[in-house]
Amino acid sequence: MPQKLNKKPFSMEDALNKMLQPAGMGVIRQLTPRESVYSRHILQTNALFQNWLEILHKGRDLPRTEFRDDMTELRQEIDTLRMTVHSLTQELAASERRVDGLSRKVDELHSPLEGDTITKLSTAYVKMVSTIDIVQKVALVETADIATIWTIIDAPAFEDSLRTPIYDAQLHIFSKLEDHVSLDFNVLNISELSENQGPDSIIPADARIIWER
Repeated sequence: MPQKLNKKPFSMEDALNKMLQPAGMGVIRQLTPRESVYSRHILQTNALFQNWLEILHKGRDLPRTEFRDDMTELRQEIDTLRMTVHSLTQELAASERRVDGLSRKVDELHSPLEGDTITKLSTAYVKMVSTIDIVQKVALVETADIATIWTIIDAPAFEDSLRTPIYDAQLHIFSKLEDHVSLDFNVLNISELSENQGPDSIIPADARIIWER
């Protein structure tokens, strides 16, 4: 049986040395500097080629799941973001409905300040102050936020002691107020106005006279 020959592996360095030696010479000569540079460059290029070849072989043997499909992942992220935005939009719409409902309740509590309550309070106030000699008129101004009762009096200027019964009546009305009702009082003494100034220049134009002597 013929024996198998042990074949020596191919070596780029041996091939270069053999190529650069003159033919027929039994001794190996020293390479010139230029030949050494060329030889080194060739060996480096071969090593780089071998590294790339090894990487390609490894990549070919990897399963396809190891490679990312960037477009597929990007589409999945976009779909996730779209669903998140849709969910946030629904939550925002629900929050807006809740805010609208609360706003309506607040408006109901303050619009126009529970007309029936204001009417009853102003009627009770007129009943008390109409018996005071200096009181000439009582006017009511209602807005979306507050109701104001104006008491117009004719008394000596800056005699605050004469207003005490009026202030007592106002305190009594304040004691009857509910938390959601906003009410205020103003007292105007026509004797304290200048000659060219009348009550109409101070009292709001939308004031409604609810009692007059």
